[in-house]
Parts: sequence; structure tokens; C-alpha cells
Amino acid sequence: MNDIPNFAAWSNANLAKFALEAYLKMQEQQDYIMQLQGDFKDAMVQLRKLTGSLPVNDKSLPTRR
Repeated sequence: MNDIPNFAAWSNANLAKFALEAYLKMQEQQDYIMQLQGDFKDAMVQLRKLTGSLPVNDKSLPTRR
């Protein structure tokens, strides 16, 4: 990756703004990942109920928080 920003040249205000925006975006992404994990778990539970293939209370899947 050759387009790396020169963070050393950034002002403190620009660095703080960038850090805040990056943090908020990562929090949003983490929330979305957790929702998807919960949706996946719910779908797997329903699939197992329909197919009877594995126990419904499988602890190996991530839990909804």
C-alpha cells in the first residue's frame, strides 16, 4: 500500500478528528458484526429445528449480547 497518509505531518486537531471518526466507525462496525452473529445463531437454531441435525442449544455458536 503506497498511499499511506503522513500522520506525522497532521495537526493535533486533524489527528483528533480522524481518531474520533475512526473510533465511531469501528464501534458501528462492531455493533453490526454482533447483530450478524446473533442473526446467524438464530438462523442455525431454526435450521437445526427443521432438520433435527444437531442440538438446538449448541454452545459453540456466539451468543447475542
